Amino acid sequence: MRHTLKLDLPEDAYILLMKLSQQIGQLPEVLATKWIISEAQKQIDDPMEKFIGKFSISDNDWADNHDRYIGEKINEKMKAE
Repeated sequence: MRHTLKLDLPEDAYILLMKLSQQIGQLPEVLATKWIISEAQKQIDDPMEKFIGKFSISDNDWADNHDRYIGEKINEKMKAE
């Protein structure tokens, strides 16, 4: 099933969309549709989703230090084995 979506873009986003569509030779509607589908798929296939709720962290800096926290948990697990 397909659906039609009307978008109200700011001028700068519209100009960029028009430039990109001209560069690759596709209609702006096609380019926007492909981008939305691609971004939606990324949300569906988020590789980090499996980690949501798996770690108990008291600090509120997860967004900035997530690599460090994941590394620490993996290191702890490896030491335990």
